[in-house]
Amino acid sequence: MFGIDTGKPLPAVETRPEFVEAYTRDSAARLDALRTKDNDWWEAEVSFFDVPRSRAWIMVRRIAHTAHHRGQQTFLLRMFGRDLDSTYGPTADTNGAVKYR
Repeated sequence: MFGIDTGKPLPAVETRPEFVEAYTRDSAARLDALRTKDNDWWEAEVSFFDVPRSRAWIMVRRIAHTAHHRGQQTFLLRMFGRDLDSTYGPTADTNGAVKYR
């Protein structure tokens, strides 16, 4: 998103812990890059699915869209009886316990 390339390849060993480590590393690098951008950069219009939008609009859209789908997937997995980690802290389905694997 936004064309920020961390220059890092995917993990050599494709396991969950390796992907989490790579995601953590790459997201920190992207955050550092985004912190250097000024208001003009954020307000500039770029193509978003062939429609001109400001980068600020795109960022808000991506966050809202991701949150929407995370909620959908959480609901569906719980409906099928899957045991899920707490997303944002204690929830009713974990009896108020914060549960992480």
